[in-house]
Amino acid sequence: MCILCREETQLGLRRRPTGFLSLSAALQVLEGTRFASAGSETLALCFANRSACLFYLQQYQECLTDIRRALDSGYPKHLEPKLLRRREECILKLSESASKNSESTHQVSGPNLCDPNTLNRCKQEGSNLNKAELIPCCSAAISLQFNSEKGRHLVAKQDIAAGEVILEERAFACVLINEENTKTGSENSALMASTQDWYCHHCLCKVTTPVPCHGCSYACYCTEICKDQAWKEYHITECPISGMLLGLGIFTHLAFRLALKAEMEHTKESQERTRLKEVGCLKENELYCPVKGTCKGLDQGVQTSKMDRTCSGDNKELVSIDTPLVIPGCDLSGCYQGSYSSVYSLLLHFEKHTPQMRFLYAITVTLLWQILKEGGQLPDCWSSFSKKVSNETQKSMWSYPQFSVIGVMLLRHMLQMKCNAQAVTTVSKFTGISISSVESQVQTRVATGIFPTVSLMNHSCDPNTSITFQKNIITVRTTRPLKAGEELLHCYGPHRSRMNVFERQHLLEEQYFFQCQCKSCKEEKSELSGNLNPGGLFGIQCSQCGSSLMSANKDGEEYCCSKKSCGHSVSQQEILKQVEGIRKGIQRAVLLIETGQQDQARSILQKCQREAWKILIPTHPMQGEIEDCIARVFAVMERWDDAATHLSRSIELVRNQYGKNSLELGHQLFKLAQLQFNG
Repeated sequence: MCILCREETQLGLRRRPTGFLSLSAALQVLEGTRFASAGSETLALCFANRSACLFYLQQYQECLTDIRRALDSGYPKHLEPKLLRRREECILKLSESASKNSESTHQVSGPNLCDPNTLNRCKQEGSNLNKAELIPCCSAAISLQFNSEKGRHLVAKQDIAAGEVILEERAFACVLINEENTKTGSENSALMASTQDWYCHHCLCKVTTPVPCHGCSYACYCTEICKDQAWKEYHITECPISGMLLGLGIFTHLAFRLALKAEMEHTKESQERTRLKEVGCLKENELYCPVKGTCKGLDQGVQTSKMDRTCSGDNKELVSIDTPLVIPGCDLSGCYQGSYSSVYSLLLHFEKHTPQMRFLYAITVTLLWQILKEGGQLPDCWSSFSKKVSNETQKSMWSYPQFSVIGVMLLRHMLQMKCNAQAVTTVSKFTGISISSVESQVQTRVATGIFPTVSLMNHSCDPNTSITFQKNIITVRTTRPLKAGEELLHCYGPHRSRMNVFERQHLLEEQYFFQCQCKSCKEEKSELSGNLNPGGLFGIQCSQCGSSLMSANKDGEEYCCSKKSCGHSVSQQEILKQVEGIRKGIQRAVLLIETGQQDQARSILQKCQREAWKILIPTHPMQGEIEDCIARVFAVMERWDDAATHLSRSIELVRNQYGKNSLELGHQLFKLAQLQFNG
């Protein structure tokens, strides 16, 4: 592996004008760091070779970091002069940059955002969110309410302007997806870089010089700080079985991490309640308060409505287990902290999971439990009990009842995943390195996480909020003005601008176990019920006259023109074949653009456009995709006016499909700004 790293690095440096193979070489070296032993000469050589790649990529601060790691790992003495010269050159380059621009110094040696103290300080200084007392992740303008129809939900306490930040929350736990999404290298030597190569496995920070875990070839981190934090919180247990967790899937992995982060302390209340009941100190209609160490009965409480609650802070004491005076997930003071108790309270929908899936979950939990019993180690947060166990009984400690709660929680969290896991996304370029002045950007999923406060928001196919991510922190903003008393709504995925009402309701019922009755769904159903051409295909028109198509039989296998004088008919299979042909043509054109074959790409796109004009309505999303790709071709050819014309057409189609406040429209406007600036 080390020899391979050296060869790839030298190849990349010899052809550094492209800047492409240096990146390829860096990825090869990354593979070497994952498999090298801690403190070995091989690891030191890998760090040194990666520093050479970073130097030619002009990432001097990262280069210095890898040089330090190489020296700390025992870099060979006879090679040290070469490494020290590179360090001097990096320092010189940074000094020159700092002298040109005084602000560059702060960019080069900025605060380490993975340091918890620094992160908390930066968050307090940078965040303008006026936080609510009882929902710390939310704005003070938001309240948590509960009723029998909607369950727990967030509501505006006052009028809120469009664009305001109303919620900021760090993921309680998150797991990177194992997906190859970036291609780099030449035609003969191509590499697929996955999200695990580009992001920290703990904080999801984008990294260039990841620090590998030397116990497994899976986990990498942005700094040694994140590496140590992950080890203490969960990776000490995950490391020996990381390969199995990858095979079991991301939901199982995330559920396992949630159970590990629960800590023994969170099980003490239920254990103490059981003990008090056994000795007769706690009655069935009483709750034990772990903070005060006291019990409070129903007759000592404040009576409120059983099914309507507001987290307003008026009722500070929970009084009865039969009457939920505190909203589930809140502590005894009515505060929703977003802690493990909030995660634990997320809905299971146990009865709605199929028996086959419930059986599969149980088998998976049993498998993991048996593996842990073979000698698994627990994180430091569980050490309050495990430290009391002697070294001779460390392996048998899993037989203690206190530890069986891990299996119970793991099964619970696996049932929660389907309805509560949130995809963590980022905006990235379409492919590795673009040669166009108009760069396509796409929303890429990098991880799956649990955000207990965001999970309180109900779904709408036309939501009044939008979400963005900065590492493992989610930010929720309003997309339009909200009135006092209006509910905050979040889109779970199926959006009215991306699919029709029947597709949306099918997906929502399949994954989230409810039939959406939002305003958009009701309006679309009402429009369709009055449609004179029921059974028509969405976005497809007659290739002869341009009228809409309608189903010619009950099976929907044959479609005919809605204009009786036309009489044209076509099979559903033929329509799908034509649409798929256009889609594949667009994909081929994009690949040709990225490899510099603009003339061929333009020819294919023109053919796709002619076919699209025949069978697709003018506002179909594919029409916008074609215009966008043509704009990229003209931008590469430096025909700026033609590029701007086609990109403007694409913008209008995107605006019509996704709306004026959509992320998609923002991407297109950004590309137009790039075009005007570069052209």
